[in-house]
Amino acid sequence: MSDGGQKWTVGNGRSEEVRGMIRSYGGVEDEAIKSDAEAWRMRIGKAVFTMYRTGTLYNNMAGSREILELRDEIGRCCKSKFESTGRDILIGVDETGKGEVAGDEVLCGVRFLSGMYGEVDSMAGMADTKSRRTYGYWDGIFSKAGSLDGRGLRSDIERIHPEKIDKYNINRLMDAAYKRIITRLMQGMTPDRASIVVDDYQIGRELKGYLDSLQRSGAKIIVTHKADERFLEARLASALAKRERERIMAGINDGFVIDGISIGSGAPSDERTKRWLAAWKKSGREWPWFIKRSYSNIRELDGLSGNVKKSGDPHSGSLSQWMDGDDGSA
Repeated sequence: MSDGGQKWTVGNGRSEEVRGMIRSYGGVEDEAIKSDAEAWRMRIGKAVFTMYRTGTLYNNMAGSREILELRDEIGRCCKSKFESTGRDILIGVDETGKGEVAGDEVLCGVRFLSGMYGEVDSMAGMADTKSRRTYGYWDGIFSKAGSLDGRGLRSDIERIHPEKIDKYNINRLMDAAYKRIITRLMQGMTPDRASIVVDDYQIGRELKGYLDSLQRSGAKIIVTHKADERFLEARLASALAKRERERIMAGINDGFVIDGISIGSGAPSDERTKRWLAAWKKSGREWPWFIKRSYSNIRELDGLSGNVKKSGDPHSGSLSQWMDGDDGSA
């Protein structure tokens, strides 16, 4: 029995798991690593399994039914939990900080080649974007992403400041920021090679029109709920957005302490945030720049009722008006 070569993308930090799997089938370590690109080699008779540092595992041949069974087991292990768009260039966008009462909302877009999928999956696929994590946790992912910059991975960040959120409809602000991010990430490429994944937050008509125009030019557009749970490109964008927001919040926590209390995460459910807000209000001082005064938690502390009427009609005019020429940078 004989079979040709086969390769897999080994993501989610599973290199050692696969190595142990091959060992359980009688695999023996092969010391004949031929280049720095190889992480390890294992041999079962004439069948050689070579693990590359890029996340690709290659087997040169299968000479027995047992090795064919091993190949099937490796395939099940290495299957990514994320969905593939089938395009060569993968673009995803996501945000963090929309619901928090303190700090900027941060939006991020990423772009990478499908050939880098295994490396990106290993780097960010297991990132816990639904839980609070330290700046160091997110910065570790950021540092790993930085190592891929020269090979085609790009990221782009926009920040929406609290003063803008207090004045304008937040979804329309997001439309404007996402349009700019996607436009920059699309530079230098043809739409028919790309897919673009956007989390569905009730996008406005102008952003929808822009995405529709890209789709007519050949891009694959996916607007879906919980995008970062379904698509790796959105997961990485979410992780990098959280890194930027945690960097901002770290500075706020260092610079704005009252009665020995720092503001914490800025989430309305965070007990430390609640204590900080109560202490700051009791001090009689004006709310600092990073507090979203239009949010109900803050309005209650200020003795105000009802919702804030935001300026303008979010369904008319150009997206650029929502940012007043502000590019979202620090």
